[in-house]
Amino acid sequence: ADAWFGALLESPGGDSFMGKISEEHRARLMSKVELVDEPILKYGEDEEWTPYVTRRLPTSPLYPAYGLETYGLPVLRRGAEPWRHYAVDSLTAMDYSATAEGIGSDIELEAGQKEEVIDSLTDKGAWLDDDQCAARLVYVNGRFCPELSVQTDDVKNLDSSHFEAGLPEKTMEYLARLPDGFTDKLAAEVPDDEKVLTSHAKLSAPDHCVGEATSQYAINNQQGTA
Repeated sequence: ADAWFGALLESPGGDSFMGKISEEHRARLMSKVELVDEPILKYGEDEEWTPYVTRRLPTSPLYPAYGLETYGLPVLRRGAEPWRHYAVDSLTAMDYSATAEGIGSDIELEAGQKEEVIDSLTDKGAWLDDDQCAARLVYVNGRFCPELSVQTDDVKNLDSSHFEAGLPEKTMEYLARLPDGFTDKLAAEVPDDEKVLTSHAKLSAPDHCVGEATSQYAINNQQGTA
């Protein structure tokens, strides 16, 4: 699985037009996680204390979490909880490392294709007319289709020109976000009685929280976020 994932990172095609965002994500993927032992919390003193804790023996080695042995985000593993009923062998047997033709450019429909697509989606109840929706972004095999889309100042496809001109700080912050559990910060604050929840690792704390995703004893269900 690690070799399969590594081939994806080495796909040809040159540098991404996303610039800094792409560079930071790649650096994060290629940096192994720091091995940190679980903190020892004291009963009655730490509100996060729980009897449901797993610790290693002082003489046992400190390992990275399952799936994090090679890269900075978890790679799929046979037997890991999120992949338990998934054909991991079938997925890793497929080569996805090639760059699709025309990737990064808009797709242009041939004569009559637009009407065919709209009719088909309408029959399936999956299409809203332009006056029935605030905006619509349509991608075909990963390529943006302007003819089927409705763009606004706030909802639009981002291409190389937007990154060259510079995007708003908030947009860059959203693009820089890593999967839940690895940024730890929730996408939005969640009110909970008299407090506000902001940490993915501490949801349902202290007895049932998933904990830090990069710890040796990370709960498997947090690792399906890669």
